[in-house]
Amino acid sequence: MLFDAPLKINRFFATLILGGVALAANSLRMLGGEERMVSPSGLNTELGAASAVALILIWGLVFPRLSLLKRMLFYPILGLLGVALIGSGGRFANVITVICIVVGTFFCRKLFWDIFVFGGLGLLVLPFVWIPQASFDYLHSLWHPSQAMGTRDDLMRLGVRMFEEHPIFGVGAQGFRYLSPNPLTYNYPHNLVLELGSEMGVIAALAFLAIAFCAFRETLRQLLDPLLRNPLTLTILLLLIYVFLDAMVSGDINDLRFMWFIFGLPFVLRNFESGSPALLWERRSHLPSLAGLKPVV
Repeated sequence: MLFDAPLKINRFFATLILGGVALAANSLRMLGGEERMVSPSGLNTELGAASAVALILIWGLVFPRLSLLKRMLFYPILGLLGVALIGSGGRFANVITVICIVVGTFFCRKLFWDIFVFGGLGLLVLPFVWIPQASFDYLHSLWHPSQAMGTRDDLMRLGVRMFEEHPIFGVGAQGFRYLSPNPLTYNYPHNLVLELGSEMGVIAALAFLAIAFCAFRETLRQLLDPLLRNPLTLTILLLLIYVFLDAMVSGDINDLRFMWFIFGLPFVLRNFESGSPALLWERRSHLPSLAGLKPVV
């Protein structure tokens, strides 16, 4: 209802970029401290998520439209977001961001230059940026998966057990916490499939996977169609990867509103194409390539 034109989606994503940059800039006052960098709310996970989304949006939505020299003007912003992302200590936010950057580079080959140039500059500058040691210590746990998962491992095991014991109807909405050893800490399994399966049964879990599958399939169809491929489609694919992986390791169904929003965007774009013959005719005359995606206006 709100996004009835691609330009409006672009503006919304631009606002998300500005928000991420603002949170990252605010976190710089914590450089050199003993605790991990956080957002104004005091949450390091919030800072990591906002920085990750802003980085992904710049990589997928902005960079494919610009030349290398123009992209280099954004490197200080990428550096700011990168410092905030690392400083937050958000393990999965850092990992998912790297995955999305690699996938985005695969679909837009000219971004390989940015990996080499910006990556090299980042390695040179990073030793001179005094990021809190606690952030590096937290990220270091990624080398030890069991340590990185922490209590999530026990929560997911509990979710699997509940799913096995109540596969048809589950234990009821919000029932996970009431059957856990500690309802304050063990309140959801940190995996949306297990949450839906353990609380509402196999049909709910399969319905979620079906929605996710349809969203990915629609986005890939558009991205592989030379008439429909553009930076906005690439960006939505990257965000789909981000929100889906995030749902597998963090948050609960009430905390993942951004995920449901992203799941709907591929079909919004499809409606744009089916409702605009003139736009399709214009694209048919200017077929974009994988090396340089054309913007949607």
